[in-house]
Amino acid sequence: MMLLKIQFVKTLKVLAMNSNQIEFIECRIDDIATIHNSKRIPLNSREREKKNGPYPYYGASGVVDYLDNYIFDGEYVLISEDGENLRSRNTPIAFKATGKFWVNNHAHIVQGKEEFINDFIIYYFSNLELNPFVTGAVQPKLNKENLLSIPIFIPKNKNDRIKTIEILKSLDHKIELNQQINKPLEEIATAIFKEWFVDFNFPNSIGKFQETEIGKIPVGWKKGSIEDLLFHSKDSVNPLKQVDVNFIHYSIPAYDEGNNPSIEKGSTILSNKYQVKSNSILVSKLNPRFPRTWAIGEIEEERSICSTEFQVLVPRKPFYYSYCLWLFAQTFVIDKMKGNASGTSGSHQRVRPQDILDIEIALPTDEVLKLHHVTVSAISKQIDFNKKENQTLINLRDTLLPKLMKGEIEV
Repeated sequence: MMLLKIQFVKTLKVLAMNSNQIEFIECRIDDIATIHNSKRIPLNSREREKKNGPYPYYGASGVVDYLDNYIFDGEYVLISEDGENLRSRNTPIAFKATGKFWVNNHAHIVQGKEEFINDFIIYYFSNLELNPFVTGAVQPKLNKENLLSIPIFIPKNKNDRIKTIEILKSLDHKIELNQQINKPLEEIATAIFKEWFVDFNFPNSIGKFQETEIGKIPVGWKKGSIEDLLFHSKDSVNPLKQVDVNFIHYSIPAYDEGNNPSIEKGSTILSNKYQVKSNSILVSKLNPRFPRTWAIGEIEEERSICSTEFQVLVPRKPFYYSYCLWLFAQTFVIDKMKGNASGTSGSHQRVRPQDILDIEIALPTDEVLKLHHVTVSAISKQIDFNKKENQTLINLRDTLLPKLMKGEIEV
């Protein structure tokens, strides 16, 4: 471990010395930030139940509960101290916590000594090869001693530090803005769905109803199931047969990190995947307590794949797409999926694809579904456009990040 750590430090020094645009200095995290680990107070689940409230309670990878009190107030960076995520990197190792909050003993707490240092630490750790500093084969751990030994190369000139962070933050700001734009668009589409298909106040409604096994539904509609509208496409792809192809990979971690697929070489994908179809809907069968539904617009089908934890559901008619997309956001559908899930572990419960397709619904007429598609398709397209733009921005940021952190790009 020590030899590996020494070699890693030498590599970082070489990268920093090779930069002609920006002069870097080597430091440690306690040179640029204050460590607040001594203030952490862990609470077990019973203690937290007695302190239920509005303030976030953070662990190694984010918020794990909410309490009626706090021990920090301000802007800090939390760095994972232990857990498998130190190796898998499914979620950020360093992330910002702001306002009033509580932290347990599974995250280091640091606070930059000057403007932009908190952001610099987050970006630096997102691009850092952490394995040389992590111990423990079964339970990975980044203890305080190893955290303090990590060499951090930072621009010597404060203006260079600020410019570097401003470039990265401008991209993140645009990504966040697109997400903020999408939120009210999604709320509008959800409100339209409720008005038409829950309250049955749709255009040209005659206000007459009929009794069925699933309750009163408008005259002309019928009792049906999701399978009347969608079919499960099972076309599969073996990425290892196309090792040099850049696949657009819709995975569970990618969804959880912000609904943006990752770009991966076929040589790195070791198992078969489903082929994703244009204008389909990906619905996760994994742990339906936390529903994951991915709207797919027009895509390059040849390069688009998804985890087999997702079901590729394709509309039987193109204008069914809009209705089905918002159908999966409805509480009764989510509850049905949860009720049909099986498995001994809560985090690994799954629902069978056929159980999803068998969920009973009040099936509108094609005339109503066509009108709904025309009404909300522009909203769906704008949401999809913003998500794709975010993917482009994320790829740009992730390409620039290591270059900026090494001074390979003049700022």
